[in-house]
Amino acid sequence: MRSQPRGRAASKRVADATGTSNGVIGRDMGKSSIGSRAARADLRTAWSQSLPGLVVIALLSFFINVMQLAIPIYIFQLFDRVIASRSVETLLMLTVITVCAVIAATVAGIVRRWMLMRWGGWIERRFGRQLLLMSLQNEARRRPSASLRGLGTLRQFVSGSAATAWLGVVWIPAFLLVVYLIHP
Repeated sequence: MRSQPRGRAASKRVADATGTSNGVIGRDMGKSSIGSRAARADLRTAWSQSLPGLVVIALLSFFINVMQLAIPIYIFQLFDRVIASRSVETLLMLTVITVCAVIAATVAGIVRRWMLMRWGGWIERRFGRQLLLMSLQNEARRRPSASLRGLGTLRQFVSGSAATAWLGVVWIPAFLLVVYLIHP
């Protein structure tokens, strides 16, 4: 049984199998390492391509947290105004406004989750082939599966509930401040 060739031969096999036989990806990745200028420029390009979507995700997070203020405001208004005046019309309007705010926050949360899942898939497609080629060229230092596992972990973090939890944590101090200002 013949041993598998390592280094450039393995990279050429992968490049041929992935349809990059013109050598563009293999050549660029062969001359660059993770800390090189080409790799940093590629990360900078990917970041600049992702930035508009990330701004939308941040705005959606802000909107969701503002809409989540509807429930505390509803409770404060219920105890301060509705019970004192016994106004059914006020209760009905407050309830309708609160339900609309909760539904809007839910829809925005679904859109935000969908955008994060798409971004996670884009990250994996964008860097998967390059990481595989780089790790095959540097087999002595790192196994290819470790690089791809790290990329998969990043995709799961971005696409899963961890990213949305951190997006919510950012707004907790502002949320608490607004609740404190509403009801001193």
